[in-house]
Amino acid sequence: MTLDTPLEQIAADPSGKAVLDKDLPGLSAHPMWESFKGMSLKELQPMSNGKIPVERLTLVASDLAAIKK
Repeated sequence: MTLDTPLEQIAADPSGKAVLDKDLPGLSAHPMWESFKGMSLKELQPMSNGKIPVERLTLVASDLAAIKK
């Protein structure tokens, strides 16, 4: 899983969902989740009006990379 993986795929994996919940609290419960869950974080970030800062993406990327399968 990477920042290019669709959010719904990350959230479908328990370890990926844990990363999203920790690093981006409330994202998977956002009222617009159904509208953007097919997007990657790289696609969503520019449309977030600053609510997903680049620094947060770096943290998510690191935490996703640390998931062992």
